[in-house]
Amino acid sequence: MSQDGARPEASLPVNAVETSALTKIYPARNRQPARKALDAVNLAIPRGSFFGLLGPNGAGKSTIAALLLKLAAPNAGRIRLGPTDIAALPAEALRSRISYLSQATHLFADTIRNNLRLGDPSADDARLWEALAAAQLTETIHALPDGLNTWLGESGNTLSGGQARRLALARTLLSPAPILILDEPCAGLDTATEIEF
Repeated sequence: MSQDGARPEASLPVNAVETSALTKIYPARNRQPARKALDAVNLAIPRGSFFGLLGPNGAGKSTIAALLLKLAAPNAGRIRLGPTDIAALPAEALRSRISYLSQATHLFADTIRNNLRLGDPSADDARLWEALAAAQLTETIHALPDGLNTWLGESGNTLSGGQARRLALARTLLSPAPILILDEPCAGLDTATEIEF
Protein backbone atom coordinates (compact mmCIF):
# COMPACT_ATOMS: atom_id res chain seq x y z
CA MET A 1 0.00 0.00 0.00
CA SER A 2 1.30 3.44 -0.87
CA GLN A 3 1.70 6.25 1.65
CA ASP A 4 -1.61 7.79 0.59
CA GLY A 5 -3.42 4.52 1.30
CA ALA A 6 -4.08 3.61 -2.35
CA ARG A 7 -3.49 0.06 -3.39
CA PRO A 8 -0.80 -0.55 -6.00
CA GLU A 9 -2.20 -1.18 -9.48
CA ALA A 10 -0.79 -4.71 -9.73
CA SER A 11 -2.59 -5.86 -6.57
CA LEU A 12 -6.04 -5.97 -8.15
CA PRO A 13 -6.77 -9.39 -9.77
CA VAL A 14 -7.48 -9.33 -13.48
CA ASN A 15 -11.26 -9.85 -13.29
CA ALA A 16 -11.88 -7.81 -10.13
CA VAL A 17 -13.89 -4.61 -10.45
CA GLU A 18 -13.22 -1.49 -8.42
CA THR A 19 -14.72 1.97 -8.54
CA SER A 20 -13.26 5.07 -6.92
CA ALA A 21 -15.39 8.15 -6.16
CA LEU A 22 -17.66 7.29 -9.10
CA THR A 23 -20.06 10.14 -9.86
CA LYS A 24 -22.68 10.42 -12.57
CA ILE A 25 -24.90 13.43 -13.14
CA TYR A 26 -27.59 13.33 -15.80
CA PRO A 27 -28.04 16.76 -17.41
CA ALA A 28 -31.26 18.73 -17.29
CA ARG A 29 -33.71 17.93 -20.06
CA ASN A 30 -37.41 18.21 -20.84
CA ARG A 31 -37.80 20.79 -18.08
CA GLN A 32 -36.39 18.34 -15.55
CA PRO A 33 -33.43 19.55 -13.49
CA ALA A 34 -30.05 17.84 -13.58
CA ARG A 35 -30.04 14.67 -11.48
CA LYS A 36 -27.14 13.14 -9.60
CA ALA A 37 -27.50 9.37 -10.04
CA LEU A 38 -24.25 8.43 -8.28
CA ASP A 39 -22.26 10.46 -5.78
CA ALA A 40 -18.65 9.38 -5.12
CA VAL A 41 -19.42 5.63 -5.06
CA ASN A 42 -16.62 3.28 -4.03
CA LEU A 43 -17.01 -0.43 -4.77
CA ALA A 44 -14.60 -3.35 -4.59
CA ILE A 45 -15.91 -6.55 -6.19
CA PRO A 46 -13.39 -9.40 -5.84
CA ARG A 47 -12.73 -11.88 -8.61
CA GLY A 48 -14.99 -14.94 -8.39
CA SER A 49 -17.53 -13.29 -6.10
CA PHE A 50 -21.26 -12.75 -6.37
CA PHE A 51 -22.27 -9.18 -5.68
CA GLY A 52 -25.75 -7.69 -5.49
CA LEU A 53 -26.77 -4.04 -5.60
CA LEU A 54 -30.12 -3.46 -3.96
CA GLY A 55 -32.18 -0.32 -3.91
CA PRO A 56 -35.34 1.35 -5.14
CA ASN A 57 -35.89 2.48 -8.72
CA GLY A 58 -33.66 5.44 -9.47
CA ALA A 59 -31.01 4.46 -6.92
CA GLY A 60 -28.34 4.15 -9.62
CA LYS A 61 -28.09 0.38 -10.14
CA SER A 62 -28.54 0.52 -13.92
CA THR A 63 -26.29 3.57 -14.07
CA ILE A 64 -23.44 1.57 -12.55
CA ALA A 65 -24.00 -1.16 -15.16
CA ALA A 66 -23.97 1.42 -17.97
CA LEU A 67 -20.73 2.92 -16.66
CA LEU A 68 -19.06 -0.49 -16.33
CA LEU A 69 -19.94 -1.20 -19.98
CA LYS A 70 -18.88 2.28 -21.16
CA LEU A 71 -22.39 2.93 -22.40
CA ALA A 72 -22.11 6.14 -20.39
CA ALA A 73 -19.19 8.11 -19.02
CA PRO A 74 -18.81 9.19 -15.40
CA ASN A 75 -18.60 12.85 -14.50
CA ALA A 76 -15.92 12.02 -11.95
CA GLY A 77 -14.11 9.02 -10.51
CA ARG A 78 -12.81 5.94 -12.21
CA ILE A 79 -13.48 2.26 -12.76
CA ARG A 80 -10.78 -0.38 -12.87
CA LEU A 81 -11.08 -3.85 -14.34
CA GLY A 82 -8.17 -5.65 -12.81
CA PRO A 83 -5.21 -3.29 -12.89
CA THR A 84 -6.56 -1.35 -15.89
CA ASP A 85 -8.63 1.81 -15.83
CA ILE A 86 -11.47 1.09 -18.26
CA ALA A 87 -11.07 4.58 -19.71
CA ALA A 88 -7.96 3.14 -21.41
CA LEU A 89 -9.81 0.12 -22.83
CA PRO A 90 -11.59 0.15 -26.20
CA ALA A 91 -15.31 -0.49 -25.66
CA GLU A 92 -15.17 -3.70 -27.74
CA ALA A 93 -12.34 -5.13 -25.62
CA LEU A 94 -14.22 -4.24 -22.45
CA ARG A 95 -17.47 -5.83 -23.60
CA SER A 96 -15.67 -9.06 -24.48
CA ARG A 97 -14.90 -9.32 -20.76
CA ILE A 98 -18.44 -8.51 -19.57
CA SER A 99 -21.73 -10.24 -20.43
CA TYR A 100 -24.79 -8.11 -19.73
CA LEU A 101 -28.46 -8.90 -19.26
CA SER A 102 -30.27 -5.58 -19.46
CA GLN A 103 -33.70 -4.81 -18.03
CA ALA A 104 -35.19 -5.08 -21.52
CA THR A 105 -35.42 -8.53 -23.11
CA HIS A 106 -33.96 -8.51 -26.62
CA LEU A 107 -34.72 -11.59 -28.73
CA PHE A 108 -34.66 -11.87 -32.50
CA ALA A 109 -36.91 -13.38 -35.15
CA ASP A 110 -34.86 -16.56 -35.47
CA THR A 111 -34.66 -20.01 -33.89
CA ILE A 112 -34.22 -20.54 -30.17
CA ARG A 113 -30.86 -22.17 -30.97
CA ASN A 114 -29.60 -19.14 -32.88
CA ASN A 115 -30.85 -16.72 -30.23
CA LEU A 116 -28.94 -18.68 -27.60
CA ARG A 117 -25.77 -18.88 -29.70
CA LEU A 118 -25.52 -15.10 -29.71
CA GLY A 119 -24.08 -15.66 -26.23
CA ASP A 120 -21.44 -18.07 -27.57
CA PRO A 121 -21.47 -18.99 -31.28
CA SER A 122 -19.37 -22.10 -30.56
CA ALA A 123 -21.80 -23.58 -28.01
CA ASP A 124 -22.99 -27.08 -28.86
CA ASP A 125 -26.48 -28.33 -28.07
CA ALA A 126 -25.37 -29.86 -24.76
CA ARG A 127 -24.22 -26.45 -23.54
CA LEU A 128 -27.41 -24.84 -24.82
CA TRP A 129 -29.47 -27.27 -22.76
CA GLU A 130 -27.26 -26.63 -19.70
CA ALA A 131 -27.90 -22.91 -20.00
CA LEU A 132 -31.63 -23.51 -20.45
CA ALA A 133 -31.61 -25.71 -17.32
CA ALA A 134 -29.88 -22.95 -15.35
CA ALA A 135 -32.61 -20.57 -16.52
CA GLN A 136 -35.32 -23.14 -15.67
CA LEU A 137 -36.55 -23.34 -19.24
CA THR A 138 -35.78 -26.92 -20.34
CA GLU A 139 -39.32 -28.27 -19.89
CA THR A 140 -40.78 -25.40 -21.88
CA ILE A 141 -38.39 -25.86 -24.81
CA HIS A 142 -38.68 -29.67 -24.78
CA ALA A 143 -42.46 -29.28 -25.00
CA LEU A 144 -42.23 -27.24 -28.21
CA PRO A 145 -42.68 -29.32 -31.39
CA ASP A 146 -39.36 -28.14 -32.86
CA GLY A 147 -37.41 -27.77 -29.62
CA LEU A 148 -34.29 -25.69 -30.18
CA ASN A 149 -35.31 -25.21 -33.81
CA THR A 150 -38.52 -23.42 -32.81
CA TRP A 151 -38.81 -20.10 -34.61
CA LEU A 152 -39.35 -17.11 -32.38
CA GLY A 153 -41.51 -14.29 -33.58
CA GLU A 154 -40.36 -10.68 -33.60
CA SER A 155 -38.96 -9.80 -30.15
CA GLY A 156 -39.50 -13.41 -29.10
CA ASN A 157 -43.28 -13.03 -28.95
CA THR A 158 -43.74 -16.79 -29.47
CA LEU A 159 -42.87 -17.07 -25.76
CA SER A 160 -44.49 -15.49 -22.73
CA GLY A 161 -42.74 -12.50 -21.18
CA GLY A 162 -41.27 -14.61 -18.38
CA GLN A 163 -40.10 -17.33 -20.80
CA ALA A 164 -38.50 -14.74 -23.08
CA ARG A 165 -36.73 -13.25 -20.07
CA ARG A 166 -35.38 -16.66 -19.05
CA LEU A 167 -34.22 -17.34 -22.61
CA ALA A 168 -32.31 -14.06 -22.59
CA LEU A 169 -30.80 -15.06 -19.25
CA ALA A 170 -29.72 -18.45 -20.66
CA ARG A 171 -28.04 -16.65 -23.56
CA THR A 172 -26.19 -14.38 -21.14
CA LEU A 173 -25.02 -17.37 -19.09
CA LEU A 174 -23.53 -18.95 -22.23
CA SER A 175 -21.12 -16.07 -22.70
CA PRO A 176 -17.45 -16.92 -22.06
CA ALA A 177 -16.97 -13.44 -20.55
CA PRO A 178 -15.58 -13.70 -17.00
CA ILE A 179 -17.91 -11.00 -15.63
CA LEU A 180 -21.71 -11.20 -15.74
CA ILE A 181 -23.95 -8.22 -15.02
CA LEU A 182 -27.60 -9.07 -14.53
CA ASP A 183 -29.82 -5.99 -14.34
CA GLU A 184 -33.17 -6.94 -12.78
CA PRO A 185 -32.79 -10.62 -13.82
CA CYS A 186 -36.16 -11.57 -12.30
CA ALA A 187 -38.17 -8.89 -14.10
CA GLY A 188 -41.26 -10.45 -15.67
CA LEU A 189 -40.94 -13.75 -13.79
CA ASP A 190 -43.75 -15.26 -11.77
CA THR A 191 -43.30 -15.30 -7.99
CA ALA A 192 -42.52 -19.04 -7.75
CA THR A 193 -39.79 -18.86 -10.40
CA GLU A 194 -38.33 -15.72 -8.86
CA ILE A 195 -38.07 -17.46 -5.49
CA GLU A 196 -36.28 -20.45 -7.11
CA PHE A 197 -33.78 -18.11 -8.76
